[in-house]
Amino acid sequence: DVNNGTHTEGDYQTFGDDMGQIRDQLLSLGNSRDANGEFMFAGTATKTQPFVFNAATGFQYQGDQQSRSVIVAAGRELKFGDSGFDLFVDIFTGNQGITASANNANTGSGVLGAVSEAVAGGYNGDQFRIDFTAPGVYDLINVTTTTTISAGNVFTPGDSINVGGITATLDGVPDAGDQFDFDPSTRQNLLTSIDNLANALEGATVTDVAKLTNQINRGLENVDAALEKTNGIRSRVGNRLNAVDTVRAANESFGIAYETTLSQIRDLDFTEAASRLTSEVNSLEIAHAAFARV
Repeated sequence: DVNNGTHTEGDYQTFGDDMGQIRDQLLSLGNSRDANGEFMFAGTATKTQPFVFNAATGFQYQGDQQSRSVIVAAGRELKFGDSGFDLFVDIFTGNQGITASANNANTGSGVLGAVSEAVAGGYNGDQFRIDFTAPGVYDLINVTTTTTISAGNVFTPGDSINVGGITATLDGVPDAGDQFDFDPSTRQNLLTSIDNLANALEGATVTDVAKLTNQINRGLENVDAALEKTNGIRSRVGNRLNAVDTVRAANESFGIAYETTLSQIRDLDFTEAASRLTSEVNSLEIAHAAFARV
């Protein structure tokens, strides 16, 4: 367990290297090509490498947000492939629209645990802060409106703190001046989320386990958000496969009908058919004549 606080700095470096390898594998996957040499996750910009990295801007997506499509039957068109934007980029940080963070300058052992809306739709999108004015005492602040919601609140490790429609579990012993912020979620690509975890582990020290734990907790929230998005895309892909199966079954049915008709034509005795047709026409003419006399 990386997050149990019993490892050496060498262990953290190893964990960070492992996470970096996962990041590199995802980058390679995002830049995969199909059998035609086209980028699979660039949307319709199949000649453009979708994901690049540079030190100034980090991981960037260069493809478009469109999905390619293919005609599978007369009047029936299906999308195939999802863009890298959908799969890797269109992911929001945090949980339920809330991104929590511990200030990097914190000196205490305070650790933010689970963070969510107190009630569905209860968070209004403002930035809120837990500000410790002394050990065991904190103020609740609306940073957006620069107002103090409540002051001098008594803290016990493990408390659930509610502010602005948000509920958060806070453990450990924060020092005076320590702060914990809650901001609206923002879009962050999966590669950046994994990279942040790798950097946090590689830079971790045994003397600041609380900082690492906060970074890991928030990083795992971001990974969970990515997994949720991936599951949604997998469901869409499953629906497309079902549609393809339906079209295939219909085409096979048409194929059987065509083969049956073709077989009947090939096996037809044209002399007998012509005789039957003549007989049917004669019968029809007699019926018409009889009807005319009536």
